[in-house]
Amino acid sequence: MDSNADFPLPLQEAVRDLLGDLLSRGCAVDKATEPLAFSAEVPAVVVTYRTEDGVIAGVVLADLPLACRAGSALVMMPSNVAEEAIASEELDGDMQDCFNEVANVLARLLNSADTPHVKLDRTYRVGELIPGPARALLRGDRCRRRDYVVSIEEYGEGRLTIISRQRAALAA
Repeated sequence: MDSNADFPLPLQEAVRDLLGDLLSRGCAVDKATEPLAFSAEVPAVVVTYRTEDGVIAGVVLADLPLACRAGSALVMMPSNVAEEAIASEELDGDMQDCFNEVANVLARLLNSADTPHVKLDRTYRVGELIPGPARALLRGDRCRRRDYVVSIEEYGEGRLTIISRQRAALAA
């Protein structure tokens, strides 16, 4: 398959259904009115996804509240554990591992019958240096994006951005 293919962007219903099934609780997903900015002022986790031949197919940007809440909900940690992690602006240890599992499952949203298989590449914690090809997608270079507000029953909400690479975007 062509690594220069346009990778899909999921509809909000697909995101809602995937997260609801994964977390075993109600999830609401709405389009965000403003895009989630990637900046030092907005604590966020960046997840990269690659094809088997190493091409970055997409990036997920999850604000810290969503990463903590989804990670906690996955293993049914009390919601106050997520709130403490949000207050400390850190995603470490078990919660990092739990969010990695969520991020791994989110790869399904970038896969299609018409594109090469996409899998989780790496999760970058808040403040970690993001490599050039992923930064290019975060800046909006040759990509498409959807921004969502995700609400997880009993845990609260956070923001999620899914970015997929368009044809002829940078490989690496």
